[in-house]
Amino acid sequence: MKNNDEERDIDTDNIPSDFSYLTAIVNDIQTPANNLYGFLTILEENIDDPRLKHYINNAKESASFINELTTSVLDRAFNDMESKNSKYEMVNSAKYFSKISEIFVANMYKKSISFNVFIDPLLPKEIEINSLKLKRTIINLIDNAYKFTAKNGCIEFSVRYKAKDNKLHIFVKDNGIGIEKNKQKEIIKAFKQVEDNTNAIYGGHGLGLAICSCYINEFNGQLKIDSELGKGSTFYFDLPIQKNSSESTFKPLDNKNIHICILMDKHNSCSANNIGRQLMSMGVKKGQIKAIESISNIEKETTHIISYQSKISLEVVLFCGKNRIENLIIEEKLFSISRNQETCINLIISQYGYFTDTLYSFISQSKTPRILIVDENRINIALLKGILSEELCIIETANTAQKAIDMINQAILKDKAYTLIYMDDLESVISSDEVLNILRRLESKNSLDRTLVVSTSSDEEIHNSSYDFHVNKPFKKDEIVTILLNLEN
Repeated sequence: MKNNDEERDIDTDNIPSDFSYLTAIVNDIQTPANNLYGFLTILEENIDDPRLKHYINNAKESASFINELTTSVLDRAFNDMESKNSKYEMVNSAKYFSKISEIFVANMYKKSISFNVFIDPLLPKEIEINSLKLKRTIINLIDNAYKFTAKNGCIEFSVRYKAKDNKLHIFVKDNGIGIEKNKQKEIIKAFKQVEDNTNAIYGGHGLGLAICSCYINEFNGQLKIDSELGKGSTFYFDLPIQKNSSESTFKPLDNKNIHICILMDKHNSCSANNIGRQLMSMGVKKGQIKAIESISNIEKETTHIISYQSKISLEVVLFCGKNRIENLIIEEKLFSISRNQETCINLIISQYGYFTDTLYSFISQSKTPRILIVDENRINIALLKGILSEELCIIETANTAQKAIDMINQAILKDKAYTLIYMDDLESVISSDEVLNILRRLESKNSLDRTLVVSTSSDEEIHNSSYDFHVNKPFKKDEIVTILLNLEN
């Protein structure tokens, strides 16, 4: 590659053209990525913990993205062919951005970086974007922040919605090494880094930010930088939205009777501030949120306690149970809370990555649909969960009739009865009709509202007046979503 006297923004002339060499490099990257994906698949098949499976799935997606990324390098060196192949498409906004953020969870945890993800709850539920290019842009920005942020540092990834302008405001902020003012424009140029020794110390070749700038320009935006040497950097841009759904990701909360205590220590401040911002964006007022360091400081009107893992204790659990206070724990060390501990706690979230949906469900549990899927076929369960995962609901599953009965019983005892049950024709000793009869007797005994039951059986003779709805296989998203809309109305 020849050195140019004048540095320019990235273009195809500024990219190495020796494709035989480039192909060999890509193959060297893709081979271990494929092996990694294979081993992760084997690991996933032999692990039962749903949270661990979730992170393994994210790791598999990262391995897949390596192949996707390196393949695109061959398509006219990052730009030409990719510009022809990439396209605009409608995506579920929260799911799209959260999946990107979760790619970095393991590395952030390993480096003890406080990784705060804010995805505006008022974002349109669906938006039209160039998903491949935007994904690459955000990954490059977060990876750049990660690279230049020291251990125990802090990184924030934020997606906010400017409703008036119908734009997304996206930024990645870190408290890393920072950039001198006179060098901030230079680093957005291809193959340009802050210092000559940057590559040796931090890695990379100076292409990432140039690609980001190029793509953002294509989105009719501009990559901007706020930075101070030794104090960190913020890279940000506005993204105009061409098409979006009128429905927001989350509905504003009825916050009149909500009073939240965050049980924390000083080292949790960065993460706690992020939680506070998310709660306020959902409609909770600042005066309804209080940070405390001891259960003795709790106010009598408290309805919810959010406890960091280091602050949770038997005293806290018993206090919440005695006073009927909803409790959520923030896991500070990945996969460190055992299942025995979980039985004492309603919900668990990790401080790393995206948790807005769980936080919203925790605060609005009385309004969030609780759904039970009862099916002996794991594939049917997976398909239904896949469709429902894009909707705001709490999903639980049972693959036997007895397990379903036990879960229904426990839910009622905890005053968290299911609002909707999907049930297939069960071929075990206990039939689906018997499960339904037990459900109705429990509802009558406890003076509960009627749980809606959807038959997912292919046998038309099964459907009778006992069921409220019926959905055919293969499942159709529109039918499933329509049932959820009926619940809200």
